[in-house]
Amino acid sequence: MSKRVTQKTVADALGLSPSTVGLVLGSCATRGSKKLSPDTEERIRAKAVELGYQPDRAAQLVRSGRSNQIALIHFGGVSEVGSAANRAIAAEIVRQGYQCLTVDMSWHGQDFERPLNELVQARVEGVVISLITEAFRKEHVAIFAKAGIPVISVNGDPRIGVPLICDDVEDAFYRLTRHALEQGHRKLLLVVHDVLNRPTTGRMQGFRRALEGEGVVECVPGTEIAARWPALRKRRGVVGCIAQLPMLPEHHAFQHAVYAFAQRLFCEKAAPDIFLATNDVAAFGVHAAALECGLRIPEDVALSGYGNYDFGRYPAYSLTTVDPCVSRSAVEAVRQLVSRLRKENGAMRSRQFPAELLLRRSSQS
Repeated sequence: MSKRVTQKTVADALGLSPSTVGLVLGSCATRGSKKLSPDTEERIRAKAVELGYQPDRAAQLVRSGRSNQIALIHFGGVSEVGSAANRAIAAEIVRQGYQCLTVDMSWHGQDFERPLNELVQARVEGVVISLITEAFRKEHVAIFAKAGIPVISVNGDPRIGVPLICDDVEDAFYRLTRHALEQGHRKLLLVVHDVLNRPTTGRMQGFRRALEGEGVVECVPGTEIAARWPALRKRRGVVGCIAQLPMLPEHHAFQHAVYAFAQRLFCEKAAPDIFLATNDVAAFGVHAAALECGLRIPEDVALSGYGNYDFGRYPAYSLTTVDPCVSRSAVEAVRQLVSRLRKENGAMRSRQFPAELLLRRSSQS
């Protein structure tokens, strides 16, 4: 039977002391007291992989009282923005010397309490929540609060009561709308869903603020928009309309609803000057509807999205969009959490970063 590879095995193979190897492979209780060079850390990690070292989690937990694990809670990462955020969070957790324990809540239906309690039982040291859904509420966060486990959120919603690190959606849509006006667009249509969470209200507030003193702004429910938009479109001067379409629970149902809505407007010759889609996926559907109805983008209708999806860069789309820079928010959130765990700083704090406006051909006049 092969002998178990321990930290001492790795140390002997490298000619280092077990305590030095423990600074890299041991529990976080021993880290921070002594700094090693990046080359030495890399040598230790590489040798551990080569020898097949696996940490004894039970022993580490008993010895240090810590699991050396940070949990990443997310909801599937089905969007490019979600996937990018999750990858960046996990990478930063590992870079900070912790293990990342990932839980995809979309696999658990509405039974959130069981997996969350399992994380508490695993004695995770901290929790990062990525792009939460409406189903995740304060009572779920309270499970961690009761166990004394700090929680921080990336691109979530402040209503759950934990520090939130995110991009400034309101400012992004303010600048996006001002760009549309500068391009000479006078009939502006913003399409969002009817769930008033932080990202949605941010889009609406930025849109309204950009149009203050410029013209009329109306918010119209999805059931009424098809009938009311043509009349709004005929008004003189600048008209901004916020269309709120129902947010259905089915996967990608909202994007399909935006496509169908755009197709109806375009085929009835009621296109706005610019269609501001809630995200890039919805914008791709609007683009398809325009082509099917014989409209050119941007010559007949301008278009913008949000999220900076890869397809938007292709010349066929050349989609004006907003890059929320989720990697930046992910790194900031993990660093704040780790600083809290290591008692380097006090309370974690919410923070907003300016997003990057990517102006491409689809929004030009």
